[in-house]
Amino acid sequence: MKATPQRIVILNYILRSLGHPSAEVVHLALKKENPALSLATVYQNLESLTNAGLIARIPTGDSIARFDGVLSSHHHIYLESTKEIIDFEDEELDNLLRLYLEKKNIRNLDINSIRLHIEGKKIDPGKNIEIIS
Repeated sequence: MKATPQRIVILNYILRSLGHPSAEVVHLALKKENPALSLATVYQNLESLTNAGLIARIPTGDSIARFDGVLSSHHHIYLESTKEIIDFEDEELDNLLRLYLEKKNIRNLDINSIRLHIEGKKIDPGKNIEIIS
């Protein structure tokens, strides 16, 4: 993959991002310092970076692609009402899922990572989601 200036600035933004930005958010954030950067270029580069395995696309219930620069094994909770994506890691859950898959006797599969995607909504909008290990 060729390291173009646009691709580098987009990748750096995703890697520094604390959230899971959409192409539109990336474009708005970078447009001021990169006025020639079009939304189409952002979309094309995000697709290329995803295909190259440098970033990950996170599914959402509203069909807007969101992107993650954290490639280590972790899970996501997508909140439908606020469009928020929350990262969480849980080794116990990973082990349970691996055991489950082993019990199902799935052959010819070497698991590289496990990413669970949960969609839901806050029960009490005034409170934060809590993940208690």
